[in-house]
Amino acid sequence: MIMFRFIKNGLTSGEECRYATEEDSCSIVIEMLNYGIPLKYFQSKQLTYFTN
Repeated sequence: MIMFRFIKNGLTSGEECRYATEEDSCSIVIEMLNYGIPLKYFQSKQLTYFTN
């Protein structure tokens, strides 16, 4: 969860984030939303993710 805190802090400061993972994309999005990262960051493309 440390990485999600790092991501959330950057997003709230106006930074963009690119997140790469081998995990299922749906589960990562759900985990981020459950952590408290607002959906607006995904919708605005300020937060994007990539999976293998």
